[in-house]
Amino acid sequence: AAAEHELGALDLVIANAGVASEQHYDDLDLESFITVTETNVLGVLNTLLPVLKLMMGRRHGQIAVISSLSAITPLPVLAIYGASKAWSNYLTSALYGLLKNNGVALTTVCPSFILTELTQAHAVPARWCMDLQQATARIAKAIEQKKRFDIFPFWSYCLLCCGGLLSRGLWDKVVTRISSHFHPSPRQRSS
Repeated sequence: AAAEHELGALDLVIANAGVASEQHYDDLDLESFITVTETNVLGVLNTLLPVLKLMMGRRHGQIAVISSLSAITPLPVLAIYGASKAWSNYLTSALYGLLKNNGVALTTVCPSFILTELTQAHAVPARWCMDLQQATARIAKAIEQKKRFDIFPFWSYCLLCCGGLLSRGLWDKVVTRISSHFHPSPRQRSS
């Protein structure tokens, strides 16, 4: 209400809440699960709910939620991060019809790794990351086109889809091995 009072009717609101925490079988920590959930889930809800009422009342507006490709396929050491982003995808999928029927567009964006402080803090190899300016331009384009769902880059999505063709057990082994290489557990780091 304060934003609308100061700026006028909101036409576009972007919910972009994201922190991550690595979890390993030997150092699972409830506090990090709570922190990620409070930011990634409640942060999105605290943005969406007030705006939904305003936009649906006017029958006009657009909401964009920034999710993640990790919502599509679980990554072992980023379990709670992926789960929080999968929650966003589920919520936006469930709300889509309701909002569309009330004149509000909804865009969900699922980028892969983007070169930011977050990916650097978690030692994601730069070659796996999209340039921040390119990613921002892609997100802006998806919002401008009012896409329902946008996953990028395409090669990452294809890789995950191909992995999905493997048996669940084999795919889990592949992902776990890759994850443990780039995100060793504290025990592996010290040895």
